[in-house]
Amino acid sequence: MNKLWVIITLVIAALGLSTLIVVGGDVVKGYDTQTNAPSGAEVGTPWQVDLVAEGRSRVAGLVLALPGKPQPGDGTLADAMRLWSDKIEVAVVATPDEIGSLEAFVDPAMLGFVAGKLVLSLQMDPLRIADFKRRAAKVAFMESTTRKFLLSAEDLAQAQSAPVVAAAFVPQAQLDADTVIGRFGQPAQRLPGAAGSEHLLYPAKGVDVVISPKGRELIQYVAPARFEELRAPLLAAKAQAAASAPLSGTAPSAP
Repeated sequence: MNKLWVIITLVIAALGLSTLIVVGGDVVKGYDTQTNAPSGAEVGTPWQVDLVAEGRSRVAGLVLALPGKPQPGDGTLADAMRLWSDKIEVAVVATPDEIGSLEAFVDPAMLGFVAGKLVLSLQMDPLRIADFKRRAAKVAFMESTTRKFLLSAEDLAQAQSAPVVAAAFVPQAQLDADTVIGRFGQPAQRLPGAAGSEHLLYPAKGVDVVISPKGRELIQYVAPARFEELRAPLLAAKAQAAASAPLSGTAPSAP
């Protein structure tokens, strides 16, 4: 399975989802254009996505990095901890049969005036992730067999330079397709998802908004240069569903 899709799936499993009234507001502090870093503690709203050189983007005050292609100004765990020092939790998220992925959880996270839950995916060598998991300060159970291995203080210090390569935000406000389009604009593509959900895709921004009939809205962000890693599994699932659908208009059986 696509590696990024596996990470996003684990992120979704890690989030507790809620539904409240819609909140708004776009007033945020600016950015230091020399360092690509936020100039203040506040960050943009969930629909504020700034394009950055080399096919990257800035979301929630952090520049999403391209794995294996470090660039000046890439967001790191250290940057995230400066923004949310008292609300961030860093852990390895894994099922029993895998090494897992390194994630930073912010709950609650305020993006502008929009409250929600934020998960940041961090790039780290798998061997180091395995060591972090083995030395975990605490293990918490999540949905199904997924577990959260909280980093020890020593390992947390070692992980400070890990780049942020993806983000997922679950707003407390309930969103529908019209609300999303009002904020992000018309999507380039709309694709069906699991359990009746729909994906509104914005490749130029690196954004995938998942609208669910059960109110489980999710906004996923990657650097625009990596967007196909998000879209490819959706197209594959759509093709598989079409191939397995019963054919209509078949000839009746002979008596």
